[in-house]
Amino acid sequence: MTTAAAFDRGASRYDLLVGLNPGYHRELHLLAPGGWLVVQEYSVAGDARARRIWDTVCRAAIIPLGVLVDRNHALYHYLWRSVVDFDSVTQFADRLVAAGFEDVAHRTATGWQQGILHTFVARKPRENP
Repeated sequence: MTTAAAFDRGASRYDLLVGLNPGYHRELHLLAPGGWLVVQEYSVAGDARARRIWDTVCRAAIIPLGVLVDRNHALYHYLWRSVVDFDSVTQFADRLVAAGFEDVAHRTATGWQQGILHTFVARKPRENP
C-alpha cells in the first residue's frame, strides 16, 4: 500500500524530469501547501554574453577534459547542447507559474557562471482556510 507524501520543500533538476513531467504538476502535487520547490538549472537562451562564455568553457575545458577522462565525446557534447537548447530564464519561470506555483523567483550565480547557472524558487499555494 502506498500513501501520498506531502513535503515542505523539494529540489529537482529540470532535465531529469522533463521527459516525465515537463509542467512540474507532479512536484506541485507532492509538496505540502505552502511548500517550496528549488531548482538549479543552466540556461543561456537569450543572453549572448552567457552563451559565449558557456561555449568557450565547454570547448576549452568541459568537452576536452571529459573526453580525456572517459572518452565519451557524445556525453559532454550533449551537456553543452542541452544548456544551449534549454528554456530562457523567463520561459522556465513561466512554466512554473503555469504548473500552479506562486512566488516564483530566480537569481543567477556569481563569477564565471553569472548568467549561466540559475536558482529558481517557487511556492505551492496555501490551502484556503
